[in-house]
Amino acid sequence: MNPFSDYMFATFEKAILGLDSEGIYALGLRILCVEDDLRYPSVRLWMNTISHVRLHSPENRKKRKGDAYNFLEAMWSDSYWISRTLATVGNVYLSFEGDYFDHTGIVLRKAWIESLGLWYDDELRHNNYEKALAIGSKINERFDKLGLNIARELHPVIQRKFQKDLPIIFFSRESPDHESIALTFLANPSELIEGYTQFICTDCGESWSGLFKLNIDKTKTSLTSLLDYFR
Repeated sequence: MNPFSDYMFATFEKAILGLDSEGIYALGLRILCVEDDLRYPSVRLWMNTISHVRLHSPENRKKRKGDAYNFLEAMWSDSYWISRTLATVGNVYLSFEGDYFDHTGIVLRKAWIESLGLWYDDELRHNNYEKALAIGSKINERFDKLGLNIARELHPVIQRKFQKDLPIIFFSRESPDHESIALTFLANPSELIEGYTQFICTDCGESWSGLFKLNIDKTKTSLTSLLDYFR
C-alpha cells in the first residue's frame, strides 16, 4: 500500500468502528471530483438504515411526492440514502451534512498522483484541454481502483463491527452508471448484493443481468477488464 491508501483505509475503518450499528444494512462510497476537476477525486463514506428506507418506500406508507417508486429503489438508489458524510478523503467542497475539509487527504492525494506521473497544472488544463482530460481520466481510473481495493479490505472491519458482513455500494454523480455498478459488483461477494442486483436489473434494464450472472473470480478480475464488458 502507499501513504494515501493507508490513510483512506484508516479513515474509513475508524468511522465504521465508531458507528451505532442499529438498523444499518449497507455502507456506501460516493466518489466525486471536487468542483468537477479531474485532479481532485474525493470519496465519502455513507450508510443507510432500514428505518430510512421505510420512510421513503411506498410499500410502507401512503405514497408522497418524492418517495421511491418501490422498496428496491428506496434501498439501493442513492437518491433515498441518508446524505450524511461519516468520513471523507480528499474533500474540500462542502455539499452534504457531515462534510469537512480534509487537509491531510488533499496533501496525500497530490503526492500520490505525482508518484503516478499524472499531475498536471492549470496551464495545461487551459491550453490543452483534451490532453488534460485524457490525463485526468487516468487519474480517476486509478482512484476508482484504489477505492475498490479499500472496499475489499473494509469487509473484515465490517464483520468485526456488525458481527456480519454488509454490502458496500459505490455511488457517483450519475449513479447507477457503468463504473459504480462495476465497482459494486467487484467489491462485494455476490450473496451480499442480491437486492442491489435485483434493483439494477429491474429498474435499470435487463441488459445488466448478464453482468451479475458472470461466473468469475472477482478478486482476480480487474475493473478495466470488467468495464470492457459494457463496451
